[in-house]
Amino acid sequence: MSFGLPIDDVLGQVADDLAQQPNVVLVAPPGSGKTTVVPLHLTAQPWCTGKILMLEPRRLATRAAAQRMAATLGEPIGKQMGYRMRGDSRAGARIEVITEGVLTRMLHSDPTLDGVSVVIFDEFHERNLHGDVGLALTLDVQGQLRPDLRVVVMSATIDSAAVAGVLGTPARPVPVVEGAGRTFPVSIMYSPPGKPSEPWHVSLARCIQAAVRDNPHGDVLVFCPGSPEIHRVARQINLPTNVDVHHLFGTQDRRAQDAALSPAALGRRNVILATAVAETSLTLPNIRVVIDGGLSRVGSFDQRRGMNRLDTVRVTQASADQRAGRAGRTAPGVCYRMWPSGDRLVAAPEPEIAHADLTGLAIDLARWGTPASGLRWLTPPPSMALEAAHELLRELDALDNTGQLTSHGEALSEMPMHPRLAHMLVVATELGLSAIAQQIIDVLDSRSTDTAALPRHASTGICLALAYPERVAKIRDGSSHRYLLRNGTGAELGPDADHRGATYLAIADAAVHNGVSRIFECAPISLTDLTAIAGTQFATNGVVAWDRAIGDIRAQRVTTLGAITIASEPIERADCTNALLDGVRAEGLSLLPLGEAAQEWRHRVQFLHDTIGEPYPTVDDEAVIERLDEWLAPALAGVRSRRQLQHVDTLSALKSLLDWSTNAAIDRLAPTSITVPSGSSQMIDYASGRPQVHVKLQEMFGLAATPLVAAGRVPITLHLLSPARRPIAVTADLASFWAGPYQEIRKELRGRYPRHPWPDDPLTAPATARLKPRR
Repeated sequence: MSFGLPIDDVLGQVADDLAQQPNVVLVAPPGSGKTTVVPLHLTAQPWCTGKILMLEPRRLATRAAAQRMAATLGEPIGKQMGYRMRGDSRAGARIEVITEGVLTRMLHSDPTLDGVSVVIFDEFHERNLHGDVGLALTLDVQGQLRPDLRVVVMSATIDSAAVAGVLGTPARPVPVVEGAGRTFPVSIMYSPPGKPSEPWHVSLARCIQAAVRDNPHGDVLVFCPGSPEIHRVARQINLPTNVDVHHLFGTQDRRAQDAALSPAALGRRNVILATAVAETSLTLPNIRVVIDGGLSRVGSFDQRRGMNRLDTVRVTQASADQRAGRAGRTAPGVCYRMWPSGDRLVAAPEPEIAHADLTGLAIDLARWGTPASGLRWLTPPPSMALEAAHELLRELDALDNTGQLTSHGEALSEMPMHPRLAHMLVVATELGLSAIAQQIIDVLDSRSTDTAALPRHASTGICLALAYPERVAKIRDGSSHRYLLRNGTGAELGPDADHRGATYLAIADAAVHNGVSRIFECAPISLTDLTAIAGTQFATNGVVAWDRAIGDIRAQRVTTLGAITIASEPIERADCTNALLDGVRAEGLSLLPLGEAAQEWRHRVQFLHDTIGEPYPTVDDEAVIERLDEWLAPALAGVRSRRQLQHVDTLSALKSLLDWSTNAAIDRLAPTSITVPSGSSQMIDYASGRPQVHVKLQEMFGLAATPLVAAGRVPITLHLLSPARRPIAVTADLASFWAGPYQEIRKELRGRYPRHPWPDDPLTAPATARLKPRR
């Protein structure tokens, strides 16, 4: 069978390979005809006795592919060719084009895929989550129940070796068939944005106007990141009267989509402002000019905040190539790129499974009965994201503690929607709120950010709290727009948002932008309603904790919902040890009565640690705070306030860090004082890290060598003072001082202090602290 398209050259090879073994990878460029030709050719093979399912990543491409195959056969949709997507289906006897999520539901209903001969995964390079899940489950069916089931993975740009590795085994490798394309040359023109201050949509509008003027033939396809940008660009452009402007994005109505996909009327031209839905699969007739805005909308899931995020990012190189190729399908074309020619793009987008919300996947796997580790994945689901999904399913009462589906979870898994929305609908129906819940589902499931709003109803907050239990939020003290969510993260309402000041909110849509979590769709919920639907999840505990705001212990009975404090009341203080320890950790040792004796002991121990080492520990602030549980906690029995903390014997508590023998050795190795030759006792100061003594010079007469501590390791630094106790010399070598500097000091000071002795030989003179007797 020939279809007059480039893919004809490899159809025989694909069919022959599938006759010999079950799996094939087909790589063929855009425009080769693989989407509409391969399924038609396979229906004629003798081994193809059942239906062919072909998966498309987008709803628009699903319907368009089925319609084009039906037109090829000259038949209406619903005879041999059909399509199936959520909310819209036309059965087909031989081929059904389905969206990727439909396959998972079909597998749950019939794990053997009875009556299906081939499953084709088209445009698999997009690596959508549903596509990856569908492939993993299909391969499981093939390996366990249906060895006769064929699988074909098709794409223009994909790592064919990696895909073949998943589909096959080293003993039975999977063939990779490569088809040629038939495209016309496309000239690439780089058109960087204008002035730095000029908005992106203004620069793009200028480029569109210039491209229409400079290229008088054919239609123009313009790529924008999303529908809001499409509308902004449309309002900005000024085109000739014979040019019709169409919009093309996934959530618009079918009539508008069909108009964008239809050829221009005679004598007229089309400018189609499209999102990434126009990159692949769709047949857009007579496109001669492509204008690539260089941006793409990428969704991801912020696991820490439990929120979706939608970022506008640079287009990947793979997407840029796909977009440019649209201009060369029927004739030579031109592609304008809105970035400098030297810019380097990321090669390909990251698989959705690597950054998506995996709640739907988790419930699918629980229903399937096989853990993720038991399936064959091109990219395995991240374990942390999967565990977060399991946690949410447990919160929705869909999974038990062993990871098995509950009866409620069974019901949720059968509903064609996210488990959140399914849970909301089931419980809301029990509460008599099914109509409100269904309205919310219609809005949220439309994925439209342009016109959709949540219904304004008194029970909207109840429904949203059922769907998004971890996003129930309470206003922060002293704020009108900043909220704390149940999951412990913060978010805020915009300056013009509704419900500012509401005590409690149930949040449906929040996203992270530039590091700030912004609330977009929400509804207020009363504490009474919140208690009714989540009261069993409230936790009430006596909390005795250090409160930095008051600088003391606060004892309360606190009722919480996750991170949110619902209510609190004072209670009698009981054991306050942990709270006091937290207070010291928060505010430092200044909170304790560290008198001179305690500080002196720490200085002596630290000196020995620095000089000798073990068994003498470091006792600086950081070290003793780290060991609070060892030395301070036992001393806090009966202490219930900051005031009472001042009566703690801190020195005795600190000494408990060391055993008795080590404490005794401290007094020997680092004594608090020494007796000097005059007979007086002088304190040794260890605060600087070196032992020091301040003493009058006359009290040291007769001592030849410097006193030592630390078992003779360290000399004491002597600060020698005048009779008026003013410093006159510092030495750690007393013998050298007597032999040298002393004589100069004697000459200088004996006239100033004549009543004090200044002997020629200080080593033989008696030490004294007294004056010379009067004559």
